[in-house]
Amino acid sequence: MLDFFVYLLYTIFMDKNERALINLIKNSLNGKKVDGFDFDFEKVVSLSDKHGVFSIVYKNLSDLTDNDDAREKLKQKYGALVSQAINQEYYSDLIFNALDKNEICYLPLKGARIKNLYPAKIIRFSSDIDIFVKDNDKEKLDKVIKELGFKFDHVYDDEISYVYPPYINVEFHTKLDYNTDENYYKNVWETLEKTSEFGYKFSDDDFYINFILHLYKHFSVSGTGVRSAVDVFILNRELGLDREYINAELEKFNLVEFEKQFVNLAKVWFDDEPSTPLLEDLGDYVLNSGIYGNIENRTSSDMSEKHSKLGYFFLRVFPPYKDMIKSYPSLKKCPILLPFYWIARIFRSIFFRRDKIKSSVKSIKNSNDEKISKQQQLFKQLKIK
Repeated sequence: MLDFFVYLLYTIFMDKNERALINLIKNSLNGKKVDGFDFDFEKVVSLSDKHGVFSIVYKNLSDLTDNDDAREKLKQKYGALVSQAINQEYYSDLIFNALDKNEICYLPLKGARIKNLYPAKIIRFSSDIDIFVKDNDKEKLDKVIKELGFKFDHVYDDEISYVYPPYINVEFHTKLDYNTDENYYKNVWETLEKTSEFGYKFSDDDFYINFILHLYKHFSVSGTGVRSAVDVFILNRELGLDREYINAELEKFNLVEFEKQFVNLAKVWFDDEPSTPLLEDLGDYVLNSGIYGNIENRTSSDMSEKHSKLGYFFLRVFPPYKDMIKSYPSLKKCPILLPFYWIARIFRSIFFRRDKIKSSVKSIKNSNDEKISKQQQLFKQLKIK
């Protein structure tokens, strides 16, 4: 009875546009049509964009409006996403074939596999193609990918990014390190299943564990959005997961409670399970984060450890060596040049990242003890920090 009362209060006081988005997703995933609505149409469309779920709710949104102009805009937006998805599929196959041909081992990650579990894989939007490769194949890989017409974009830590304009991005990862245990995937290639001569995949259980570790990384740093909850719901619904094995592995990272509550949140939203005060707080955090989190969450997370606004500001302007080498790998060869790299980074930000600077300054200025405390309390309840 108490659970029902908590759920009732949650649905009453939850923002009506957020509630509408969750309801649209739930019905869309189950192939059900939504009749009538009581929400701000444009705001819900915007929210679906923010959380990367527009493709999921497009059909229901289109059916709900009688406005021809609005329906045409939705159609164009959906068409652009479908076009991107089709191109991603084409270039993914092109890349995988090239890697096989050039004897480069590869493991597709995240969305490349999750989308196949959705009612229609076209509705699971991914901004990037993520692929895990061996570190000693980087030079060969660079030549192969450039021969396909891709251009080098950037490198950050274990991630090497290439682009094929206008909207194909591929990220090659040489480590599966999610701020947890860097040795966990030390011998990962020996545990994978083969899909082709040089292609690999995780078992269903290990794929789910990898997904949760990646989810935790984003959640603990800057947050994650509604699409992650949809993914969790789909993975648990479609895969016959070995919960005993998964819990035993997640226990190594103290992530059993985190995964459990994220699954519970997905069930509350998309399967009408009863809510709890903790799930209300978790739901609010997810809804406020957006698909890739936000800088406010990251600032609160960082300042919970560094406290002083001034001190944190200087750490953002002059990151420590261990963080700088992630963006500037060449610094490893000559650490003494760190001050010059700081200067180069500052000038790069001034000329090319002014909006990011403004957002960072604003997030630091707006941070307060209440926000930091609330985030800390949520993380404590999830047993992750």
